[in-house]
Amino acid sequence: MRRGTTDEMRETGDLILGPDAWEFFSDEQLADPAMPHARWTDDAPLWWREGVDASTGRRAWAPAQLVHLAGPWPGDASIAYATSNGLACGITETEARISGLLEAVERDAFMLTWYNRLSLPHVDVSTPRLRRFISTYIRPTGLQLHLIDMSVFSGIPTVLAVVRNPHTGLAPVAIGAASAATIERAGEKAATEGMYTRTWMKTEQREGNALHSTDWAGDVSSFEDHIRLFAGTDLVPELDFLTADTGTTGPGRSRNFDDSDPDALWSALVGHLADGGTPVVAFDLTSPDVVEAGARVSKVVLPGYRQLDATYAGRMLGGSRLREESHRLGLAPGPFTHADLNHVPHPFP
Repeated sequence: MRRGTTDEMRETGDLILGPDAWEFFSDEQLADPAMPHARWTDDAPLWWREGVDASTGRRAWAPAQLVHLAGPWPGDASIAYATSNGLACGITETEARISGLLEAVERDAFMLTWYNRLSLPHVDVSTPRLRRFISTYIRPTGLQLHLIDMSVFSGIPTVLAVVRNPHTGLAPVAIGAASAATIERAGEKAATEGMYTRTWMKTEQREGNALHSTDWAGDVSSFEDHIRLFAGTDLVPELDFLTADTGTTGPGRSRNFDDSDPDALWSALVGHLADGGTPVVAFDLTSPDVVEAGARVSKVVLPGYRQLDATYAGRMLGGSRLREESHRLGLAPGPFTHADLNHVPHPFP
């Protein structure tokens, strides 16, 4: 741990994840008196947590309040809030890092898809593996499953699952998402998460926790609230754009990665992102009790990639990636302004 301003930290010569690496909030949000977070300036003193740039081995630093799920830090202005984005546990440090990296990729893809209201093509589910998975686990439920290919944003296989109940109002829709070494594995993981999320939504409905209010700023303050909102309001049609593209992706949308060896997979993922200009920064957050249990905990940060936000008041609507990347990739006719973004709360748990 170390304390200093962003300017002072840059003098170390280490990789410093300053304001330009996160770009949480838009100018419009920061100008709102109701905004709970302060503008992050280079002269604000903060506590910093040490990490490592995985592609170069260079020491890296990020504000501790953005790395640890520990609430406010003594003497620090609240520049944003930490979430579990990129945080993972594994039997080895490499396995934990892989899980964290894949989650960071997946959540960035969903944030771009949601806030830019993108209709992306479906995954081709005619492969033997996916046909077998759907026949065994999805078709017997009577639910509708859509697998949407979000790999375009990173080149890493990434899938959004939209699970719909066409029969009743009980848990009418739920989503899941995943990145993996192959598009088929990502599809299976996303579908499994979507089904579990729907079970969660049913529980919230049955226990009377569904939200019926439309005061998004007042009611949506946690990931649970996103589930409760879509369990109790008439917002379900707001998800229709996610499945509107009926086309399927062909080969080449993403590459397959060899996942037979964790070290090789980690190296390949890090190299792939670094080749695209994105460093992979890893933080070891393993506590002594977790070490005794034989596991490791890591948090992976991909500078510039968008994080999944939890609160409506703290939606992370800043950054050039959110405004410009879809246009650069040919998915939108032009860059987005703050007003252009999708201001409906997302349904992600």
